[in-house]
Amino acid sequence: MIKRIRYYLHLSSLLFNKKKFFSKIKSQNDDLESNFLQEFIKKIENKTFIEFGFHPFEFNTIHLMTSNFRGVLVDGNKKNAFFMKVLKFFHNYKIKVFSLFLNRENIVKVIDGEFGIFSIDIDGNDYWLTKEVLESNKNFDLMIVEYNSTFLDKSITTPYDKNFDRHIKHKSGWYHGASLKAFIKLFDQKNYALIKTTGGNNAFFIKRDSLSKFNFIEVKFEDVFEESKLRNLWSKKNAQQQFEVIKHLEYVTV
Repeated sequence: MIKRIRYYLHLSSLLFNKKKFFSKIKSQNDDLESNFLQEFIKKIENKTFIEFGFHPFEFNTIHLMTSNFRGVLVDGNKKNAFFMKVLKFFHNYKIKVFSLFLNRENIVKVIDGEFGIFSIDIDGNDYWLTKEVLESNKNFDLMIVEYNSTFLDKSITTPYDKNFDRHIKHKSGWYHGASLKAFIKLFDQKNYALIKTTGGNNAFFIKRDSLSKFNFIEVKFEDVFEESKLRNLWSKKNAQQQFEVIKHLEYVTV
């Protein structure tokens, strides 16, 4: 009960102090991503977004939300969803918020309509759910996925588990999602090209036939792969050392 009271007091202090709130919110790689997305959104007609997996103070499309673009946010954490719903009420953001634990059966159903930007960061079945979306032939101008740099240059993903929880799978929290190479291969099947990565976390893909339209070039794994700066910092281990800790676990080579 005390924790709950503290949470709601903290929530209230942020909601009624806009300066304090905006000093806290950020995208995962803040300036790199916010500037890129703001510039990219100017070039596309469909100025909407849908993001799967968010934290109230940190998600990829946050600067689009605060610029009053229309969007949808989905997360399995009910507390995160509640916070965003209240935030929407106070600041009149043009977003819809859903609390839903995503799986193969429901992710495509949530994408009701056409969106310009797609983003997923759920620290679990990211590869398999992105695969479902791509195979449903949904079209996006830009698709953003979080890759797991701990998986190095391997083309691997964790096996699908409908109830995936990375902290239950392994205490390190490093066993989740897919490698950058795995995502490159997956998107290549639907003619999407890798154009950028940021912070050793996120990878950006657009359709190959849109490269010239948006003035981008396709890049290769070797050009843009980075280790996660934040993970390396707090763990005090590089990606190779991280993988040594979890290499005995089960993987799917793709």
